[in-house]
Amino acid sequence: MTLHLDLLRHGETELGGGLRGSLDDALTAKGWEQMCAAVAEQGPWDRLISSPLQRCALF
Repeated sequence: MTLHLDLLRHGETELGGGLRGSLDDALTAKGWEQMCAAVAEQGPWDRLISSPLQRCALF
């Protein structure tokens, strides 16, 4: 059995900066574009695991 694991970090957030930790800031329009571009022509996936923070969960 082979395991293939894809990791994806969220895109640009409204407050910008570096590591956001548990701060629940939303993605900017650019952040949404970055996320969509990152998964274009990828998948399908059997399972998705996401942070409950809005910048990840809403995507």
